[in-house]
Amino acid sequence: MGGQATLTPEWLVLVPPYIFSEVFRIPVEILLTILTLGSIGIFFWPMYSVHCLMLAEQAEQHRTLNRIIRHMHALDRSLLQDPTNMPTDDRKKILAEIDSLKELHQRTLKAPTWPFDRNGAIKFASTQVIPIISLLGVTGPFNQVAEIVIKLFQGV
Repeated sequence: MGGQATLTPEWLVLVPPYIFSEVFRIPVEILLTILTLGSIGIFFWPMYSVHCLMLAEQAEQHRTLNRIIRHMHALDRSLLQDPTNMPTDDRKKILAEIDSLKELHQRTLKAPTWPFDRNGAIKFASTQVIPIISLLGVTGPFNQVAEIVIKLFQGV
């Protein structure tokens, strides 16, 4: 180890001390970098594929929404052509249909394009920070600030 790193008891359980010798240092760093990048890629690739599918579905929904908007405009025009001579029941029926279509339009616009909830992902990631910080042996003001920030993200 040569006094370069102070290992916490948690690290001593996970990592044998000879890993930090100069002979192993560069190969271990390369291996850890490859494993980290590979695991990130393996984790995000399926989500990205689903995201692409969700974008294609959203494009289809936008085509449907365009038809709904055209229908709403046609209903508006028919309502405004001669509203005084139109029976009240017909006018109420057309207005109810327009309101229903507007609600459908708004709800469809809010459809997500990623396969996870952003707030849920932030909460999950923030719960992982404290154990990682404790494994790294980081203490003091940084640890306290990290805990405060995490609690803010989690809404505690």
